[in-house]
Amino acid sequence: YPDLRPALAARISVLEAQGRYAEAMILAVKLTTDENADPGQAASSFAALAGLACATVEAGQLDADVGLNTASQAIENAAALGYPSYRLNGARAMVELLRGNLKEAIALSRQAAGATDELLARADDLATLARAHMAAGDNRTARKIIGEAEKLAKWWPRVASTRTRLE
Repeated sequence: YPDLRPALAARISVLEAQGRYAEAMILAVKLTTDENADPGQAASSFAALAGLACATVEAGQLDADVGLNTASQAIENAAALGYPSYRLNGARAMVELLRGNLKEAIALSRQAAGATDELLARADDLATLARAHMAAGDNRTARKIIGEAEKLAKWWPRVASTRTRLE
């Protein structure tokens, strides 16, 4: 049953872990259009889509305007469906980073990393925080932060690519 929500979610996770964001995003869009999803499931799907849209833009696999508009709309949809606002800070931070709003990206990614117990989400939020510091010209802080992320998931694509960019 490859079209069941859990199967799609698993495939999305694997594709994201492989850095195949565009493929993962296509499946995430499919989850957001599931008419049988309850509001909680739909909100979670939109939240995942927001982060994937940003990662896809960041990786150069999607046009920035399309990806950022998709992410922003997905954040709004998730919030409207009751997704906890603080859990959207990681996606919001990525949007701000990609738009060049570095102070806001740093603040949001710091909040996101401090508010999650999920290992991969925290590593990803730390990668966003490191990238925001890099963009602000503070590579020393970025190296320290990416070191924290590497302790959690050195292999995660955004963590590994951030380390490569720092080197």
